[in-house]
Amino acid sequence: MPKATQFSGKVVPAVGLSLLESVREIDRPTAEEEELFEMDLPLSMHRRLGLSSAVRNQIRRYSTLSDREGLPADEIANLFELIGRRPDAETVFSRAGARMADLHVSARRSGVRKILPRTVRQRLAFRKMRSLVRKVSPQGSIHTHSRPPSVVVDRCLPARAVQGSSGCAFVTGAIERILGRYGANGFAVVHDACEGRAADHCSWRLDADPD
Repeated sequence: MPKATQFSGKVVPAVGLSLLESVREIDRPTAEEEELFEMDLPLSMHRRLGLSSAVRNQIRRYSTLSDREGLPADEIANLFELIGRRPDAETVFSRAGARMADLHVSARRSGVRKILPRTVRQRLAFRKMRSLVRKVSPQGSIHTHSRPPSVVVDRCLPARAVQGSSGCAFVTGAIERILGRYGANGFAVVHDACEGRAADHCSWRLDADPD
């Protein structure tokens, strides 16, 4: 994260929770790795951020906070930056975004959504995308467009916190999951502009999927 970049405002705890739970899920050893972990536990624990007591304690802390309390945007930006150093950062961010979308979209109304006309489902999905991105980027200006279908964010926290564009996989993962939750499939989500790649905004274009 550039030293000149400062973040203000509050971010909902679900963002931090989604990030750390995704790290823990990915770092949990598979059945094949269990024997190695038992043979060299200190080294394995050192390599696995998600298995550390620090992550466990932060997950517990985030779980007790309300949206009204929130978390300082700087704290979440630092978490994005830390995870962004991992070689599998993009995978972590994508899974975290999908997890955040699951928390943000009510599962109880999924049956109702599926019987709505497709255009209505798409419109509701876009509204939910906008509100989710606002929770991640409290300083951001978020716009959605129907022609062509796109989401545009100025001052996108993930893009500004992580060098390059891997942080924006969080938003990509969230958009993809929201489309699925609203039965608004049929789009390929393309991150076609990024503040992390020297653009003046971040943009996600939804292309009609030929498949």
